[in-house]
Amino acid sequence: MPDVCMSADEVTTRLERQSEDQDGTESRGSTEHSIDENQPQRKPNPKRPQGGKGQEGESCLRTLDCGPGLCCARHFWTKICKPVLLEGQVCSRKGHKDPAQGPEIFQRCDCGPGLSCRSQATGNRQHARLRVCQKHR
Repeated sequence: MPDVCMSADEVTTRLERQSEDQDGTESRGSTEHSIDENQPQRKPNPKRPQGGKGQEGESCLRTLDCGPGLCCARHFWTKICKPVLLEGQVCSRKGHKDPAQGPEIFQRCDCGPGLSCRSQATGNRQHARLRVCQKHR
């Protein structure tokens, strides 16, 4: 049975070859690649070398899929590799989001090593809600 992902021309060519093979005639100049019909065919990502880690902006399932200095975070309804936050960058406090708002659609990575997400130490009340990555005290 032909693969459902094959084009009509590929199916026709493949069926003709099968018919010729049964007649005992020989097919010359075949460019057909062997297809194991029991194995799903996945196209490799041309941007990512085999076994390589994802770069910033590439899709991922988990942080292990991303390169060094990146994490896998939600971006709209997908997940992409984003940079781990540096000192002074705005961060999100984990686990304290209002459940009525639902999940974040723009998730941030955690602060990098040696940093924690804390409120800015200013007298301005508006800034007290803003959290940034700061060195551990």
